[in-house]
Amino acid sequence: MNALFDDDPIFVNIVGNLVLDRETLLRAQAFVFDGPLREVYVRYDVESLIFLHTDIAVVHARQRPAAADGALLPVDTENRESIVVFVAVRTSAGWRIRVGQNTVVG
Repeated sequence: MNALFDDDPIFVNIVGNLVLDRETLLRAQAFVFDGPLREVYVRYDVESLIFLHTDIAVVHARQRPAAADGALLPVDTENRESIVVFVAVRTSAGWRIRVGQNTVVG
């Protein structure tokens, strides 16, 4: 997942923390993905894709709880959905997330 972010990303995570640089984002993601989210899987379904320019896109996706094979799990108090918003830019390395926010639904 970290490879999807630009060299200088800004991200608001699901608990509302504003992350203003790549190193902090990588440390935060390593902490949660190696710890409390180690065996947690999600699936992203794109709900909206808007091109603001040929090299700038806004993506809205629904993050849903899933099994390791990608099968959707029921939504409940432990397995919640969220909406993620990404502003992606086309770079020489391909599309990268420059700005993002993850917001819990319900």
